[in-house]
Amino acid sequence: EKAAMEEMFMVHAKRVPIHKRVSKQEIELLLQRELENRGVDIAFEYGVYSNGLPTKVRSSKFKYAEANIYKSPMFLDFEGVSNFDLLVSFPKKKRFLVQSILGLAMLSLLFTIIIVVAYAGAIYQLIRQK
Repeated sequence: EKAAMEEMFMVHAKRVPIHKRVSKQEIELLLQRELENRGVDIAFEYGVYSNGLPTKVRSSKFKYAEANIYKSPMFLDFEGVSNFDLLVSFPKKKRFLVQSILGLAMLSLLFTIIIVVAYAGAIYQLIRQK
């Protein structure tokens, strides 16, 4: 009986336009919360597409560029099929990645310099002792 009720609700919900089913604020809040939970602090843009076509639900600066898009289905039915996709892009992704790697790269460089200096000092001492 519960499954029948859920299926009836899903059939009814499919008739409701996406902009009435979910708001921009809800999507922004959920995306921001999920990114924070994963330790990702980066600006994002998003858009909801219906069968490959844009809907009214999107951020103001969202631009579709296939290379920079992450896509996830929304509102899956019982068969795992969805008419809606949430597309998320990160305009400053390269900068974010460089900044996250930069700290480790600097530490690696520092330790490499320390090792080279220590090794050079040891060789210098060996040469001086002869």
